[in-house]
Amino acid sequence: LQACREEVDRVLPNGIELTNEHLQDLLVCEAVINETLRLYPPAPFFSRQCVREHTIGTERQLHIPQGAIIVVNSYAFHRRSDMWPRALEFDYTRWMRDPKTGLKPKLPHPYAYLPFAAGPRNCIGQNFALLEAKIMLAMFIQRCNFDLVPGQKIVPDIKITMRPKYGLWTNILYPAKKIYDVFRAQGICGEPFIPLFGQLSELRKQRNNDASMIYHEELVKKHGNVYLLGLGPLTHLVANEPDLLADVFSRNKASNYTKTVEFSGVFVPLIGSHNLLVAEGSEHERARRMINPAFYHVNLKSMVSIITDRTAKAIESIISNE
Repeated sequence: LQACREEVDRVLPNGIELTNEHLQDLLVCEAVINETLRLYPPAPFFSRQCVREHTIGTERQLHIPQGAIIVVNSYAFHRRSDMWPRALEFDYTRWMRDPKTGLKPKLPHPYAYLPFAAGPRNCIGQNFALLEAKIMLAMFIQRCNFDLVPGQKIVPDIKITMRPKYGLWTNILYPAKKIYDVFRAQGICGEPFIPLFGQLSELRKQRNNDASMIYHEELVKKHGNVYLLGLGPLTHLVANEPDLLADVFSRNKASNYTKTVEFSGVFVPLIGSHNLLVAEGSEHERARRMINPAFYHVNLKSMVSIITDRTAKAIESIISNE
């Protein structure tokens, strides 16, 4: 926070209003946001469902059966000590750009950092989100002094923004035990297969004890970076290996995967199926092409004044309520 404050005082002295020209100089703020997203990704889990049998990986090949669900535990993935020095420490300097070239530091692997997922179905609004975060962080630091209230308990929790009111009924598209056996035959370890329920009861218990993320970290320690986990009647392959993810999310293999049945089951009744969030195949590609230009950096420049105005009003509201 002190490093951010020193940068903001230098780039935005005497309370001057932030403009688009200032953003490129807020390198510490950018690095702090990136490190925050590494340790606390907004979506600690995301998944894809295989719709076409195929094989992924180079050094370690995995046969992926149709119907298998690939899960990325980005919370644990981003904390791998073999990829990130001092992985559990908050160290914004690992993201600082080269002062001479302005280039970002090289990642340990192109797929080692996935706060917005990856591939053709990554978060379309990530540039806008990062722009908004940088502006808000800089303006709050410029106008306020703040720190954490001591003694409070801060526990990461996994929540879904929207959920079905009366549960979620799904059709089993592929026998879960068969998928489980395919992966076990390839030497993939994991939690035991429990029909219908999987590890849901244990997950609920851990969440009630404020230990959801600790439980998932323990699974990585127990089974490694690739393991099996049962969520209800479906077997999930948790894959925290960048070489495997490079295949899963590559554009030339994108047609092998869709959003999961659970995802569509929640959102289709709410917003329909003809939109970017849940559309598949050519319909998704068409929607993506239409919306993509709105998030180009050149177009986001016009949003800076709007974000700064709304952030200023939010700060005024917070201060007036103190």
